[in-house]
Amino acid sequence: MSRFEFLPMRIALISDSPTLPTGFARTTRCLVKALADRGHEVSCFGIGHGGETYDRTLYPCTIWAAGDDIDVSQEMFPHFLAREKPDVILINYDLLMTCLWLNVAAKVAPNVAIVSHLIIDGLPVYPEFFKSFNRCAAILTATQCVRELVAAEATAPVYYLPHLVDCEKFLPLEDAEAVKRALFGDSLVVGTIAQNRGRKQLVQTIHAIRLLRDAGRRPVFLLHTDRVKGLRHGGNPLRKVIESFGVEDIVHVTESHRQIDAAAGDATVTSSRFGRSLALDHLRDLTVAERLNLCDVAVIASSYGGFEYGIVEAQACGVPVCVTDDGGIMMEVAGGACEPMRPSLFELAEYGAKIWKLSPDTIATAIVNVADQPSHRASLQTRGRQNVQRYDRAMNEAALADTLEEVLALLPSPMKSRVA
Repeated sequence: MSRFEFLPMRIALISDSPTLPTGFARTTRCLVKALADRGHEVSCFGIGHGGETYDRTLYPCTIWAAGDDIDVSQEMFPHFLAREKPDVILINYDLLMTCLWLNVAAKVAPNVAIVSHLIIDGLPVYPEFFKSFNRCAAILTATQCVRELVAAEATAPVYYLPHLVDCEKFLPLEDAEAVKRALFGDSLVVGTIAQNRGRKQLVQTIHAIRLLRDAGRRPVFLLHTDRVKGLRHGGNPLRKVIESFGVEDIVHVTESHRQIDAAAGDATVTSSRFGRSLALDHLRDLTVAERLNLCDVAVIASSYGGFEYGIVEAQACGVPVCVTDDGGIMMEVAGGACEPMRPSLFELAEYGAKIWKLSPDTIATAIVNVADQPSHRASLQTRGRQNVQRYDRAMNEAALADTLEEVLALLPSPMKSRVA
């Protein structure tokens, strides 16, 4: 039941299409559901969506195929507005993409209220980047440390609205240890979830795996990526990088094909393969949650991040996690329930954020610290499951919807703000 009484609104959401298997798409699905459940009419200007067939019953919104070309999507945007006639534009993106779409909206929809659901990939931020946000009626952030930063710079009210993880799907499996040992014996199984991007510092992590092997350990590395087009790191195919380290026999890249219907994607569908007869060739058929359950330790070695879902997903599965100690966003998401990896140096992003660099030795040492200390490992597992409750979708969906309605209640009446 809504705490606010007003006419349902037409809300245009600019973000990755909810049909995609990306983090922004996942957030889009949560926002769409929360708004639609309260009776609002949602249309999504789906960046990255190419017009392919999808099951419309899975998405309680209209989805426009905005495509991958940013210039083409900007040309299409006025037609989207003319057709959908929104009362509110909700932008769900990172800092630079949000600034871009704020500037576009200021030109083509100057009289439509704008709300930003803002992700900032790393801190700090140069103050001049917040000038565009004076156009916003309200700003939503996924972490408290970003909320505090934005509130000090922006004139609009700023709300804390954390991302949610489906803990009914990401959870410890009773027979995980037996399945793991049947498949890998007494090997130390290390895992990560990463798109094939440099910011995940996959090369450093693969190097750390080789260091563990050279030190007499028996490591296995499970790398889940949803990028299948070339599996490239920089200019090199990722498999070539793995081969150059001589660890192709202990690194398993479990590629997940691009799901058209991401709402029914492989992160949440139960697999029939998981069991003591599991074979290495079947790893690709497992869900993300099942793959995490096969890990002794998870590594999130991101050089920066606005909200690393992999941290909470690993904790929800009862897997201790090593996380880049960024002194801010990632540490807040982990809630202190992690083995921190101290960066050796940093670079600066174009908007001011520190891009942290981890050495392979640091990653390897963090893995050993967790693996060799049973009491520490158990503590991380217990505290991790406690931390996950902050992001449990079942526990927090109503709070998400209430926060969105509180924001909408501040905006002009729909009857006064219809686009002609």
